[in-house]
Amino acid sequence: MMKSTAAALLLSSATVSASKWNGSPALTSEKIIGARAHQLIEINALPADHDWRNINGTNYLTESRNQHIPQYCGSCWAFGTLSSLNDRLKIASKGAYPEVILAPQVLINCGGGGSCEGGNVGGVFDYMSSFGLPDETCQNYEAKDALNPCNPSGDTTGVCETCSPGSKGPGDPGTCTKIVNPQMWTLDAYGYVLSGENNNKDIKGIEVSNSDKLKAEIFSNGPLACGIHATDELEAFGTTVPINTYPGSIFNQSVFFPMPNHILSITGWGMDTTLNQEYWIVRNSWGTYWGDNGYMKINMGGHNLGIEGSCSWATPTVKNGTGTNARNARTLTAMKTLKTLKTYTTDETIQPGTFFDYKNAPRPTQPSTTSNTRVVSPLPTYEDAPSSFDVRDVNGISYASPSRNQHIPQYCGSCWTHGPTSALNDRYQMTRKNIFPHVFLAPQMLVNCMPPPADTTQGAGGCLGGDPSEVGPYLHKNGIVHETCQNYQAKNLYKDFKCDAMGVCQNCKPSNNGDPKKNCFPMGAPANENNFTKYYVDEHGRINSTDYAANAKQMVAEIGARGPIHCAVCVTPAFEKYSGGIFEDTTNCTTLDHSISIAGYGTENGKDYWIGRNSWGTYWGEDGWFRLARGTNNLGVAKDCGWMTPGKIE
Repeated sequence: MMKSTAAALLLSSATVSASKWNGSPALTSEKIIGARAHQLIEINALPADHDWRNINGTNYLTESRNQHIPQYCGSCWAFGTLSSLNDRLKIASKGAYPEVILAPQVLINCGGGGSCEGGNVGGVFDYMSSFGLPDETCQNYEAKDALNPCNPSGDTTGVCETCSPGSKGPGDPGTCTKIVNPQMWTLDAYGYVLSGENNNKDIKGIEVSNSDKLKAEIFSNGPLACGIHATDELEAFGTTVPINTYPGSIFNQSVFFPMPNHILSITGWGMDTTLNQEYWIVRNSWGTYWGDNGYMKINMGGHNLGIEGSCSWATPTVKNGTGTNARNARTLTAMKTLKTLKTYTTDETIQPGTFFDYKNAPRPTQPSTTSNTRVVSPLPTYEDAPSSFDVRDVNGISYASPSRNQHIPQYCGSCWTHGPTSALNDRYQMTRKNIFPHVFLAPQMLVNCMPPPADTTQGAGGCLGGDPSEVGPYLHKNGIVHETCQNYQAKNLYKDFKCDAMGVCQNCKPSNNGDPKKNCFPMGAPANENNFTKYYVDEHGRINSTDYAANAKQMVAEIGARGPIHCAVCVTPAFEKYSGGIFEDTTNCTTLDHSISIAGYGTENGKDYWIGRNSWGTYWGEDGWFRLARGTNNLGVAKDCGWMTPGKIE
């Protein structure tokens, strides 16, 4: 009788939890190719500690995420699965550029495993195997069900889109259209870690445990997607309950009958020698303010909410026939037919005004003069700069943060936030030598909170344009949060730009009245709970003399010594169509109306060039990047640049 009562209570508890945590680790099928990971290695040779965040000082894991903003969404099934795949892509490339962040919103739009009401890992694997999945610059995460119509083979915007300026002028969200043939990723193989028969021995014939099998797969190929019986105690870990409440900061909890209702990722393991306790290292999708920068240690071998029982793995790979290379092949063929002498290729399907509002964008003729600078240290010199520099490959190491798209889910003239924060992200990585945690700053906080430019010719604030040279002074004083505090929404959320605490860092819980936004609340309160991190700028300066040749030398000096800078350029129809090569403007346009990051420089066949990063998605240009002829004031790039140095983190 007591057993029946306990079971009834547990089932009741599980039913309640299902409305709050609703991810399933179930697979519909497996695709196993070759031997399992534990069959190919000596289990006894595995290290006592293995943490993909720190392999000889290098972090091989991708950016942290938050499934619960800008409103509550039960999409753990997508985030837990995709975070493991993002990490596996980075590990397989040995940390080389690019860092790929696959798009969970596409799975929600297209029914690729579930919705904001829940889903399963198997559905993600099935969808990716059938159709492939693009990166997030194709489809920004909005935490909403079926926002865009989705037919992976049809003319719909639910998979990959860009949003062009609207006809009503500034503030018009514009019209969104489908991007044809974006880069997609699919799966070579997938399955449960613990499935199969007669596979309980390693390469030497030594018997292996279930924990050994998980370790072998993680060590050989990367993180796993795993189910866990989520509880209120798990949710409170590191937010309302300090992690050091638990001995060794290792979370432990037992339930009578664990029923997986939440998906997260196991990324490594370790041993606390003081407690003589092994633990798993786990990544969640509840923001960097949860746990320890979005991660936790949890007991291995029991008292761990059943996390070891239903883990799965998959091997992601580029889907053949998709992406920039496929588009460029067509363009290059057309250019050869025309016998053009240009040093760059173009996509002639792109119409003027696709990525830029020529009619309404601020087009100041001169750089602003209202922002201040803070230069304390001696400036780098041109003579000390290396002959070439590329933030994506500095002595074999990439310090480049993931690329962004300012124009989804609607058109937004926020380049002034993206150029500076992109450069600052990369500088943080360089300064910190790529250690965990990586810094991925939130442009939406600047859209929400930063006042309109003092020089009104630079724009009207937020999505209506701004002055990138004012970002440095603002961040020196106010700091900026991580993307998991305030994800990018491409809209002005505060008409007067006087944001409250919600506009800085927020979280959301399930709502009982059907409105997922009703239970959103600011982080940072009450005192000592729900803490979040802010990142500040120390020094900030400008390169904007009227001697453009001198400016170009100082740009080289600054980039070569301290990393990417942000610059303003003139957008032309030819630049919009750019798809590869070294771009050289023929219109002599130097009116500054767009902010980008200059992240390097080099020489090819005797032609000097800048390496630039745009914020129009990876389907534009050279996977979101471009090369620009150096030695002339091409597109006005040497007219007005700025730089920032990473400051305090608190």
